[in-house]
Amino acid sequence: MRQLDQRIAVITGASRGIGRATAFNLGRAGCRVILIARDSDELSSVVDELLSENIDANFFSCDLSDADATVKTFNDILTQYACIDILVNSAGVGKFGRFHEMSIEEIVEPQRVPTDSALIASRLALPGMIANSCGHIVNILTPGSYFALPYLVAYTVSRWGLLGFTRALREEVSQCGIGVSSVCPAWVNTDYIGNNNTDADWLPNVAHIFPTIEPDDVAIHVLRAIRKNKKNVVMSWRLQFFVSFYQHFPRLAVGSLKLIGAYQPRRHAKKFTGLAKPL
Repeated sequence: MRQLDQRIAVITGASRGIGRATAFNLGRAGCRVILIARDSDELSSVVDELLSENIDANFFSCDLSDADATVKTFNDILTQYACIDILVNSAGVGKFGRFHEMSIEEIVEPQRVPTDSALIASRLALPGMIANSCGHIVNILTPGSYFALPYLVAYTVSRWGLLGFTRALREEVSQCGIGVSSVCPAWVNTDYIGNNNTDADWLPNVAHIFPTIEPDDVAIHVLRAIRKNKKNVVMSWRLQFFVSFYQHFPRLAVGSLKLIGAYQPRRHAKKFTGLAKPL
């Protein structure tokens, strides 16, 4: 989709981080941007900044972990704007920890956001795209979409699911003129860790293996994926190498990561007790 002027672009998780940067990048490219996140005050502040740059912007506050609320929000958007031309699924949650010690809520929430919310949003956006024979969906992935990560079991399930969804949907709708892309950065300089009440010391060396990327850099790749209909964007040559290495030699790749201590927690290396906190 090379012509972006006046296209309706919906971005989830848009109050901060990658989503916020993507909203600015698409807005500057000529899109009319619609932001979705939970915090209406933060969304309002971002929209004010966008409007100050003469970018057509609006927001809808929604807890994307609530399927009914997500459906209502997207129906409201479609009622007001008739169609969605671009959808960027950027919202995500998940925390580190031993799987058997997590609460049920902690292990199911990463499935609701981003995976379930991306499915719902895409399902509601697609009929208009197909009717217009034009549209693009971008799903933001993480290295957890490709690697088996200990202490991030539920998170990994969700991200692998999002990758599978991206690939399957692309095969289904590409003949309709719809582009579906995945963009996978490595370690992004956002406040994700703090916002999800988690601790990067569970996998401290992962951040040292891959370079830290700024949200604006990710947003540039999102825009490029839309313009050039790129299928899979894996940011940084180092991450590209590890993804390819893991896909071809999974056990050897895991052994290498263990050898350099990538899977070893720094402050949580207690012995497994088999005791879990009450559910």
